Amino acid sequence: MNRAITRFLIVVALGILWCGAAGARTFLFFPFDESFSEGALDWVGEGIAESLTGQLAGLGIGAAGRDARLDLVERNDLPPSARLSRGTMIRVAQSSGADMLVLGRCGGTEEDLQISLRILDVASLKLGGVITAGGPVAVLPQLENELVWRILVHTGLDAGFTRASVAARTRKIPNSAWAGYIRSFYAPSEKEQMRLLGEAIDCNADFPAAHFQLGRLYYQNRQWPQAVSHLLKATGDGLPRWRRDFWLGNSFLQSGRLEEAIRMLAPAAFLLQHPPALNNLGITCLRIGEDTAASYAFAFAHAHSPGDPTIGANLALMRSIRGDSRGALAALDAAIPGYPESGMLHFVRGFLLRASGDAGRAADAFERAQALGVSLERLESSDPRGWTRPMLQEHPGERVRVPPK
Repeated sequence: MNRAITRFLIVVALGILWCGAAGARTFLFFPFDESFSEGALDWVGEGIAESLTGQLAGLGIGAAGRDARLDLVERNDLPPSARLSRGTMIRVAQSSGADMLVLGRCGGTEEDLQISLRILDVASLKLGGVITAGGPVAVLPQLENELVWRILVHTGLDAGFTRASVAARTRKIPNSAWAGYIRSFYAPSEKEQMRLLGEAIDCNADFPAAHFQLGRLYYQNRQWPQAVSHLLKATGDGLPRWRRDFWLGNSFLQSGRLEEAIRMLAPAAFLLQHPPALNNLGITCLRIGEDTAASYAFAFAHAHSPGDPTIGANLALMRSIRGDSRGALAALDAAIPGYPESGMLHFVRGFLLRASGDAGRAADAFERAQALGVSLERLESSDPRGWTRPMLQEHPGERVRVPPK
């Protein structure tokens, strides 16, 4: 992407205002209850829910994927891997804003799999009739697709669809790869999770969801080139696109691929007004010399997350670079009381105080920063533009873990 296109993207992004589309009917799936005598089918209950979610999403119908469901469960102070009672699932659905909660069961044998589900209208708590499908596990993709069609008919959403158009959404990933992908969710270790995902991709290279999960693991371990390689292939129905773009943009940023980072970060930054994406877009713009765009990005990030110490320090640095030392110090003085243990805030404050001729207070700030683990010599020997710090987790206050050495 050349410089003109980069500038165009920045200008367009700065002009975007948040606007919410009218809410459509949305579905929330939990893993189907299982009753199997064969351990080899331990993936089927979650696998059905995941497949139905993806197929509905591919038809343009709102369906919360697994990541969204886990976020909802955690926000309700529940363990994400726990099997929930019907009452608890209803409570989670009510807190989510979903319109329809799908409750399902599956059981039988590999040669005679039986699946049933019911749909609960979350607002009225009216429970619909039983929808069923059955057959050997070998034809599970076709059984899942039949359930998708019956869900549409049952809820009156089939208008505008033909049976053939819905059939085209049948899961293409074979059961062998799909089973490994689903089992990776419950792997006892990260190493085992990566192995299962790698094998699923080897079985079926065109597997965006597996690339998404593997890219996530590499991202969490700060292995940026590997994260980029998999996240670029993580495009498809039912995947949280903004989260994928956020991780990919940050991986590009950390790899020095700045123009590609802007392209990935700008939508989440300005469409969603997402503080970490705004912060990281500001850093990227600053590093390519787009100071005005960087200033706007940091200001918007601060407006949406005024107490965050990373954003506060970056905003102060930006103001200092643009010659506004007074505004920079004001930003730091507002941020430090809420985060007195942030060494970077104290360091930047010391730098600004020293530049303004206040050597005494600067020395105190540097001493405080050093006590909090900041390497004064390393930072002072580098370009202040490089002092800005990215936010690698999508929720402010969280951190991507650093792998053990």
